[in-house]
Amino acid sequence: MGEDNGQTSALALFRPWYLVVLLLLAAIVPYLPGMKGPFLFDDVHNIKENAAVYSFEPGRFFADPTTFSAKTGNWPYRPLTVTVNSILAVADADSALAWHIVALALHLFSTFLVFLLCVRGFRLGKTAFVPAFIFAAAPLQTQAVLYVSALGVVLSCFFSLSAVWFFICLSDRQDKSAVFATLVVLFSIVAFFSYEGSLALLVWLPLALYGGNRPIISKKTVVVFVGVFFCAVLYLALRAGFAPGEMFSGHRDIRPEYSAFEQVMNGLELPWVMAGILLFPKGLNFFHHPAPPSSIFSASAIMIFAATVLVFVFLFMTRKRRPLAAGTAWYLAALLPAALVSLNLPWSEHRAYLALPGLAIALGYAFTRLLENLGPLRRRGAYLLIVLMFFCFALFTVLRADAWTSEAKIMKDAVKKSPRYDVPWHILASRYQGQGDCARAIRLEQRAVSVNPDFADAYNTMASCYLVEGQLKKARQAAGKALELDRHNPMYKRNLAVVLIYTGEKNRAERMLRELVESLPRHDYVRRLAERDLAGIGD
Repeated sequence: MGEDNGQTSALALFRPWYLVVLLLLAAIVPYLPGMKGPFLFDDVHNIKENAAVYSFEPGRFFADPTTFSAKTGNWPYRPLTVTVNSILAVADADSALAWHIVALALHLFSTFLVFLLCVRGFRLGKTAFVPAFIFAAAPLQTQAVLYVSALGVVLSCFFSLSAVWFFICLSDRQDKSAVFATLVVLFSIVAFFSYEGSLALLVWLPLALYGGNRPIISKKTVVVFVGVFFCAVLYLALRAGFAPGEMFSGHRDIRPEYSAFEQVMNGLELPWVMAGILLFPKGLNFFHHPAPPSSIFSASAIMIFAATVLVFVFLFMTRKRRPLAAGTAWYLAALLPAALVSLNLPWSEHRAYLALPGLAIALGYAFTRLLENLGPLRRRGAYLLIVLMFFCFALFTVLRADAWTSEAKIMKDAVKKSPRYDVPWHILASRYQGQGDCARAIRLEQRAVSVNPDFADAYNTMASCYLVEGQLKKARQAAGKALELDRHNPMYKRNLAVVLIYTGEKNRAERMLRELVESLPRHDYVRRLAERDLAGIGD
């Protein structure tokens, strides 16, 4: 029970075969209902419409970030993820099953790596199964495992955990083997090439994870951690206040009404939001609408600042309790890059996948210490409680996995749980538009606009639907409104050009389409549409 003397090997702790089997089942079975899920949302841009992934060119993937997606601006530097997508796309691009199998296998391996880290790095003994079970079956993990576009996060987590594992092995050895040092560097680099969010974890964690007999949180570690945090806050302020956006995707992706202060508040609040969803997953859905405080004197802002201060106090007070301190710091460090997500984007829970091992370790250690202070009868009750919690987690995960079998299920679930958020209404409308039910799509988009009058995507969809319905005047008004709200969006510009063709303004439409062809990369999806439209005008 509790922390061992450090001599127990990981293989010896695999001897309770029933716990190993349960851990295996917890990492696989709850996600099986979602294995039949198709390509969803950004999968269409990243896989189906992305011509780059259908030709296996690793050198190009590492040299050209635009190969990540056919969607303009959605170009994070994740060359290894693109390489894996290309391998799977060349093998079978018609089904998402291959991606689901790879993600589930990586999740299984990561689950056992969490267990091994708890055994060897944190000396939790047999109770190391507790954090491993939390990581394996938490409903918060569902999107990361079953969303094809989140494969990079799952890849990065596996490689990050592997790098930390080899770092622990290196630290335990007297001869400081060059093999383990090489593996640490190699897996760290590969993790970064899979998902850039791993950088904060991999830069900071080795300094704090294994300090020998020294306190887990050294002064140097605190300086590094605070420095990284300060740089992130400074980056947010500059991006929100001064950067016009050209350095990112060609258009400003932070709404003008959100200040730098609101963006920082959103980042500080994020760890508490994700922890709450982990422990109370009943309201879990695809969207977590950001609503940060706008004043430093508001009650929510004071609570966020107080909570942040308390975290650092907690880290200092628990600096000699390695699992608590390092687990909490792991969680915060891994979530730090996710705090840079713009406020006008839905904050999806797959971004918490890399952070969850740290929180699971901290919770598992707290449970371990609790058991040590209980009598035999109460200890059995605590075990029963933890088994019941795992059962509930697995049940919620099964239900969540079933929702990931179609866009309709995901959006209906999101509309039910977040009716005052505009994006679920819009995506549900887009689905009905794809089915040819434009009348229903228009009604849903009008609901989205009633929630957010400046929702450009909703006007864009309404323009297409009005065009199909033959209501050209309304189509032109809606398309113009969409482009007015986001003048640098190439799809809005292309769609307005299409509407202008039908309203008889072919010369203006042709000029707009030629501008798009000249300004967009050759493999861009909107450029291909514009070329097709130009050919139609010529005919």
